[in-house]
Amino acid sequence: MIPVGNHGLGCLDDEDYAAIALYMQGQGLIIDTALSQISNSLDTFYLRPSVVAQTTGVAGPASSGGEQLFGLSGNWALTYSNFTPVTISSGVRITIPRTGWYTYGCYGNLQTTGAVTALSRRTLYARATRQTVGVSAQLSQAVFRTVDTNTGGEFLVASSASFYATEETVVDIEGYWSHTNAASLVQVNSGARLWCHFDGSGIEIGST
Repeated sequence: MIPVGNHGLGCLDDEDYAAIALYMQGQGLIIDTALSQISNSLDTFYLRPSVVAQTTGVAGPASSGGEQLFGLSGNWALTYSNFTPVTISSGVRITIPRTGWYTYGCYGNLQTTGAVTALSRRTLYARATRQTVGVSAQLSQAVFRTVDTNTGGEFLVASSASFYATEETVVDIEGYWSHTNAASLVQVNSGARLWCHFDGSGIEIGST
């Protein structure tokens, strides 16, 4: 700096301009990093990755016994998603965008097609399965079971469950159902849903 007067002010000389440019560049990088962190934190709160899918047709009817899928390929419609990519087949396949915890679940209306076996069970399952090349591994499962008290139908909600996954993991979210109604068949009416949303990584706005 070249002093100017006796006020403590200065004027840049030729050697200072490069230093000032480097300083401003460094400040810009610091500001950009801080803004990116703030943006990610805000996304965690207000733009959390979420997906909702709904069946477009009846699943079943099926006899009592083993588990049945909510819907086969083509029986699901995407209601909402900000996951990229997301695939609809027998359920919802998502690619995890951020490492952290996710909550998922399903619901559906299981309806008898005829007579009701008193106190027969209606069971709804939601499963999250990690997919790798040639290998599937169940991450977690939600189960909801109720008893039909001779009313001829139950609206069932699977207890939601959570899983932890790392970024870029491929996960399938699927719904299943079963029943013990021996007197007639049972079906899952159109409009059954699957959902999954990002809870967070554990790092919240303002945390250190």
